[in-house]
Amino acid sequence: MRMATGIYVYFCAIKYIITKKSLFLHKIISMKKKASLLFLVFLIYIGKPLWSKDCAERQRQWQSAKDLVNQAKANQYSIHFNEAMNHYIAALRILDSIPTNTSTDSLRGVTYIAISDIFMDCEMYETSKETYFKALDYCCSANDSVNIALCYRKIGNICYYLSDTENPDTLLHYIQKSISFVQDESPYISAFYITLIASLKDKETAKKFLPERIKGITLLPIETDKQTPYLENYAAWALWVSGENEKAIGYAKQNTLSSDIKLRVTSLELLSVLSLDSGDTTTAVASLQQIDSLNRIINEEKRKAASIEHVFSQYEKERCEMKTTSTSHTIETMAILAALTIVSIIIMCIRKKENGKKANSSWNDFLKSEIYNKITEKCESEKGLTAANVSASNIRLTKIEMDELEQEINKDYADFATKFRKLHPDINDGEWQYIMVSMLKTSEVEKSALLGLSYQGCTSRRNRVLEKLKTDNLNDYLQKMLKT
Repeated sequence: MRMATGIYVYFCAIKYIITKKSLFLHKIISMKKKASLLFLVFLIYIGKPLWSKDCAERQRQWQSAKDLVNQAKANQYSIHFNEAMNHYIAALRILDSIPTNTSTDSLRGVTYIAISDIFMDCEMYETSKETYFKALDYCCSANDSVNIALCYRKIGNICYYLSDTENPDTLLHYIQKSISFVQDESPYISAFYITLIASLKDKETAKKFLPERIKGITLLPIETDKQTPYLENYAAWALWVSGENEKAIGYAKQNTLSSDIKLRVTSLELLSVLSLDSGDTTTAVASLQQIDSLNRIINEEKRKAASIEHVFSQYEKERCEMKTTSTSHTIETMAILAALTIVSIIIMCIRKKENGKKANSSWNDFLKSEIYNKITEKCESEKGLTAANVSASNIRLTKIEMDELEQEINKDYADFATKFRKLHPDINDGEWQYIMVSMLKTSEVEKSALLGLSYQGCTSRRNRVLEKLKTDNLNDYLQKMLKT
């Protein structure tokens, strides 16, 4: 960490001196080539321990983690939640010891999805939702489109499940985001469209989604894809809503003997509903009896797994506190870092003092800007917006307006937008747009309208921004950033 700080300070100090046209500029320029060469040697020196690691050993560790994940999934299917969680955490600890790359992020994302599923099965819904979002971050880092789509689908399901108003628009929003990532893979598209119908489960509500239902059924594959084990159940729900009971029952029966006990229960529940709807009370009663038997087993396992939330929380806490250890460095290296740190502190103090004087004038310039007044007028045109009716708003900012807002922020605040994006590369475009409208002193409802989000969607985005910035108050955080 101190090495990284030294490198960062080195560049900051050089950049500051050059941009401020210091009296020592001519010395810096004359030493530019030597300084660059020295820095390159310095970088190679501190990176040597990392590069010397055996790639084959890393691959072996990654494979061990993957094997543990597969073992955990087998435990999860048989509802041995404690054993599954222990194996998942063991896999995560192995991944912690491997330098981060696409493969580790992808496997970590898969692991977090599975852990979220355990929380969901154990009725720890809020924790499940929070963990799905963490899984999404890892999948995005790995550019794992299939699992990004899976995360969005599961987030949509749990948001709908937790919603007091049971708003299907939120679910549809996330299902559509899922589909945008699966490209032309029809089994997945079919699964996600039909999931929308299956998640609603209310026949009358589901009937309203006729285009999605037809699209999902049309794209059903001839052979079920192994990575969509719930596809038969989703199809059965959709066919039932469409009035094709015989086909629905055929799909429902396929998973009634699955080794995945939760899947088996879901299939039996579906089969009992379909059988009762078709007048087959014998099958319906038999299915309910099997469900009662399995639920007793599941409830006992849930009782045993009461502590899994604490176990996972403890792991995450330890991971956050874990500090990367590094090899000892020479006295000369430590002296360089110490000198760079002192220079950095001096520079930051000077810049903070200068920026403090500019803060008020920058804000006044921002208030006078054309884009600020344009957005203000938009908000004032819809004064009656509330969390309940914000989805009907017509004041969503266009891409051109978003670009104008970013340009104005850069203009008035010395390239603040550009510097912020570089400082926080994990902030995606949607989260950055939320941050920009937050600089306008708008309410959460107005932010939802300007971003074209539901109130719940805007709240979720805010929470992700706060988590990534590691702060509880975005306004305070931005004010501090603007003054530094």
